[in-house]
Amino acid sequence: MICLFFVNILIFRVLLIKLTKQVNYKAEGLILSLVNGGQDKAVIIKFKDQTNNSHARVNQYQGVYIFVDNDPLTPYDYAGNIIPKNKSNSNQYTSIRELFLQKCVKDFGQAKGMILKFVNGGADIGDAIKFKN
Repeated sequence: MICLFFVNILIFRVLLIKLTKQVNYKAEGLILSLVNGGQDKAVIIKFKDQTNNSHARVNQYQGVYIFVDNDPLTPYDYAGNIIPKNKSNSNQYTSIRELFLQKCVKDFGQAKGMILKFVNGGADIGDAIKFKN
């Protein structure tokens, strides 16, 4: 169930990027808001300041910063691999995130970040990290 969800989210992401470029070929970013049981949305953005477009504000849950499709700019140490034992019965991102988050907090209590990796057709994993500063 988890693998099927992440295959769907990867296909959805690629489709959104293609549609964004068709609607606005000058678009420089896409902000996705995936809401469990609610209405998902995508916002097309163009940066005002062209100096550095790779910075973002990262959401934090239970004291852990969640990185999806990106890596932190702050130096960090790898704390360990996160592989949830349980499978989710939901195809919603938040349910899957919670499985990884619970496992991260349980197994790596000192971790301050989690890098999620969705693998199309493979096993999805997460990396627990500790920031160096």
